[in-house]
Amino acid sequence: MNYELRTGPDAKIKTFTDLNAWKEAYKLALMIYTRTKEFPKLAYSKIEDYS
Repeated sequence: MNYELRTGPDAKIKTFTDLNAWKEAYKLALMIYTRTKEFPKLAYSKIEDYS
């Protein structure tokens, strides 16, 4: 995906991906995903185990 910054009089928002807020949130989400991917895996258990 290539997200380029549009400037000038023809800089119109055509889709949500043109919004700067979306671009920043997308970069943040990728950064969080990359960092949390390295976290240790936890053992999953059923809700019943906590009753």
